[in-house]
Amino acid sequence: IPTCGNNCEWVYDEETSTLIITGSGNMKENETYQMLSCILKILKLMIESGAEIYRAEESAIRIFEAYSVKTTDVYATTSNIILSLEMEDGSIKTHTRRIGKISTNIEKIHNINALVRKICNEKPSLEVICEEIEKIDKTPTYSNIITIAFFGIIAGAVFTAVIQSSSASVGILQALAVTGQVTYGAAIPIILGQNIG
Repeated sequence: IPTCGNNCEWVYDEETSTLIITGSGNMKENETYQMLSCILKILKLMIESGAEIYRAEESAIRIFEAYSVKTTDVYATTSNIILSLEMEDGSIKTHTRRIGKISTNIEKIHNINALVRKICNEKPSLEVICEEIEKIDKTPTYSNIITIAFFGIIAGAVFTAVIQSSSASVGILQALAVTGQVTYGAAIPIILGQNIG
């Protein structure tokens, strides 16, 4: 375990790409790094679950404000997040995190938003926040088949409701399937949705 100053040690976890700093050195600085790390985990989960970039940035700003951190910068894209904050002594602390595969998981986004609201209202300890993040991260995701079926049914129902004709929407779907624009596997949930619509 490498040391980084008086009574302070760090360990880099390659599996989670996390730098863990422990010890009785400058704990205020350690807490700052922990806070940055927690916020990065929240933003990473949000973006990888399909949340909009501006919502992720707003969430970070609200968390910083809840803990009375005044001077902050948050920059997020679909591939990277950068968090910076200015300490009372004028030093700047920055953390970055790379975004992995992005999917759509409304359940995770809902749980993360609830956690952000809890953080802003109750200001829990960093340990509690990290525990909540781990719980949310372990939330199972839906398989692609279930996701495609769900959206296919919704699309079929909405399309049929808009054009007010089930037979016309089925005819359009048949034409799309014959030309290869829609696979036969994807056509089945759309037909179910058309019958609902």
